[in-house]
Amino acid sequence: MPEIYRLMNKINLGLNVVLLLAVAYLFFRSAPDTPQETDAADAEAIKTLAVDTLLQPDDGLPVAKGARIVFVNAETLNEEYQFIVDKYEELEKEQMRIEKQIERKMRAAEERYLELESQAPTMTQSQLEQAQIELQGLQQDIAQFQERAASDFRKKEARAQEQFFKNIREYLKDLNEDGRYDYILTYQVGGQLLLANEGLDITRDVVDGLNEAYSKKKASKE
Repeated sequence: MPEIYRLMNKINLGLNVVLLLAVAYLFFRSAPDTPQETDAADAEAIKTLAVDTLLQPDDGLPVAKGARIVFVNAETLNEEYQFIVDKYEELEKEQMRIEKQIERKMRAAEERYLELESQAPTMTQSQLEQAQIELQGLQQDIAQFQERAASDFRKKEARAQEQFFKNIREYLKDLNEDGRYDYILTYQVGGQLLLANEGLDITRDVVDGLNEAYSKKKASKE
């Protein structure tokens, strides 16, 4: 069997399209968790927390007596924070755009493969070698495009994740400007916190505050 046939058999729609595009909610679902270095301190604080004795600050947000701990439900934050919703849609559209580009490149490579395959029986040895080089180039072009697309996508994902955490940190810093809380933890099913007193839940206030700030920021750019 001529070398070109062996090479052509490698050029097909199974070119291992590995773009690592199952993203979006990976950083949303894992956002924002308590750093490992503070786990021991948090666990000890939770053990000593008297959850049935609450103090109410002037604005009505709850505070635990002793260790001043509150929590935010991560699942609710992920579902209702508009920044996350918008970024998910952006990344999803980007994923579809990249997939279509790869499909077009693969179709073009397949069409060229079929064209050369039909011409192969009448090709000279020199022409067969040139066809082989051409198909190798198409294969390399697709592989390089996949690598660039995956790299660019990861960068966009990382920037979105970085901005997500920045928004959270800045808002909670402003919220806790008066030092009312010692710890603001996250709670989610399957997370490190097995049980949380609902009286210490400030999720609604945090989500509403984040959305208000995000809405104002978007409006200022329009």
